[in-house]
Amino acid sequence: MVVSPLSMFCYSKAVQCSVAATVALLLRTNHSRHWPAIHRCVHNDRNDCAIMELPKVVEILERIAPPSTAASWDNVGLLVEPSGSPVVKNVFLTNDLTLPVMDEAEQRNAQLIVSYHPPIFAPLRALRQSQWKERLVIRCLEKGIAVYSPHTAWDAVEGGANDWLASCLGSSSTTEPLTTDGAGRRLRLDPPVALEELATRLRTHVGASKVRLALAVRHTASSAISRVSLCAGSGISVLRDEFDDAELVVTGEMSHHDILDATQRGASVLLCEHAVSERGSLDRFAKLLSREAPDLTVIISQADTGPLQLV
Repeated sequence: MVVSPLSMFCYSKAVQCSVAATVALLLRTNHSRHWPAIHRCVHNDRNDCAIMELPKVVEILERIAPPSTAASWDNVGLLVEPSGSPVVKNVFLTNDLTLPVMDEAEQRNAQLIVSYHPPIFAPLRALRQSQWKERLVIRCLEKGIAVYSPHTAWDAVEGGANDWLASCLGSSSTTEPLTTDGAGRRLRLDPPVALEELATRLRTHVGASKVRLALAVRHTASSAISRVSLCAGSGISVLRDEFDDAELVVTGEMSHHDILDATQRGASVLLCEHAVSERGSLDRFAKLLSREAPDLTVIISQADTGPLQLV
């Protein structure tokens, strides 16, 4: 009689462990795509699935940060899908998918990379080894690694990147989205907080050695601030309309001329660098994913760093 893996699970605990070991070996050797159903028979003591089909993981990711909340211009969702019936045990989180991060993801045996910034944004006309972004896609396909990006959906959702960035500025503040689609945040600090104290709070929160501050024409470092508008990353597209009302705008990066415009119109500017204003929110994302899928192993990249450094 031929016994399927699903039937084997029912026989004994010892056989269950044997099947689990087999799946672990298959994952290590990147051959799990040949066993599309075997994940159904691998359980732990809580009777939960130890690995999950990729579409099921994508459903969870879409619940955490619904793609419908993303900006219309953005490229979010599942960007690279391996052939066959891929399963996921190790999910690897990063702010940017670079070549060093890809090396790390492979070393950590990731089956799914969740990259906050979409590694495929502009349309790809070819897949060539000579172009680093195209080479990343080739490697993912060759290794059977899926890639997903939440980007502006994670910015907009309650508790996402923008709320993480705002959380350090005042525990008694009130917060609302800057736009109807949820981009950015508008805060009212009560009581008001000195500008230099807000800079210190932001620097500590994002883990930066320095942040950059441009004072508005009537501000000093000790000016009390109550009206703050912010947007993680490069937020000028949603912050420009805030310059006349906000006393402070906070974002990752802004051009010289936009900074001049803000300060002359009455808003001081606090910048902490693009990726720095976003990366810390990955810890929140990891906790949400672990809560929704407790049997997945969620890993945050250690090789993911911004391209700029102070010298």
